[in-house]
Amino acid sequence: MTYANISSNNHPIETGRYIISTNQITNGQALINNWIKMRIPGAIIYGKQRMGKTKLINYAQHILNNNPEYVIPNYHIKWTNHSSKENTFFELMLDSVNHSIPFEGRPIEKRRRLSNYLLSVAEKSKQNKIIFFIDDAHRLKKQDYEWLMDIYNDLESFGISLISFLVAQEEILYVLQDLKRRKAMQIIGRFMTDDYRFTGFIEQKDFEDLLDEYDQYTEFPVNSNITFTEHYFKEQYDAGFRLKNYLPQFFAAMNHIQSTHGIVEFKEIPAMYVIRTIENVLIDYGNFGEKVSEITIQHWVTAIENSGYITANANLYKSKQLDESYLNKQNY
Repeated sequence: MTYANISSNNHPIETGRYIISTNQITNGQALINNWIKMRIPGAIIYGKQRMGKTKLINYAQHILNNNPEYVIPNYHIKWTNHSSKENTFFELMLDSVNHSIPFEGRPIEKRRRLSNYLLSVAEKSKQNKIIFFIDDAHRLKKQDYEWLMDIYNDLESFGISLISFLVAQEEILYVLQDLKRRKAMQIIGRFMTDDYRFTGFIEQKDFEDLLDEYDQYTEFPVNSNITFTEHYFKEQYDAGFRLKNYLPQFFAAMNHIQSTHGIVEFKEIPAMYVIRTIENVLIDYGNFGEKVSEITIQHWVTAIENSGYITANANLYKSKQLDESYLNKQNY
């Protein structure tokens, strides 16, 4: 195989412009496809921070937009922590669906503009469905759901189904419980008919399959048949080097870090830190870095430390003690 002499700076590992197919993303995508086929009006996808929920949205959109048979119009709506005002709501929606005039006019004009635009998009696509992926949906307020329901009803009156996936942190479950207590079934029935907990890495197979993706199923440049692991460990790769072979060392390193820093939740590791750890190994220890022939426990420890995992998690489990040593010093 001819090895392409590509600057490491242009590689997806360096730019971050790639989506790796984790088991969690694959399972989430399969469920989203099933929900779309069932034509459910809406569902909740929830989980802790940094588990990869936004990556799931990006992957789901990639699959939808590259369907060889038909493309269902879909939009990634990144919800902000703004005040609940009708004008702001419809401006955010118009901007999110890439309307050319999102900020002009009164709220009622913006609402009509949004509905007309979505109807025209659905007509051009020859589909009778529109999909919203609402990111950070735990920020939605009751009035926001009412305005979303208006959009739903406007489209439904023309035979267009709006499918809304509320991608959120776990706080959205409190919203769901509150809506049930208030018997707000019109909201639950349109946006929360099902739910799915999106997890981090839990099973050994999750880690094995992810490393296997880097070893065998990634590629750059396109049609080169050069995997990410091969790009960074060319000579070693030809001799049989695979990241997957060093999974025992990874677990030993993670156990060491968990124990040393008092991090008790080894059962669910956020995808962001696992992926950053792997990227650090490729960059720091491959042929553009230290050019090592094997990955040791210490290499993994350093890569995990540099991923930000310890900083983000250690403080969640340690009781902070006020340092009062300065009180024993005499200051003049």
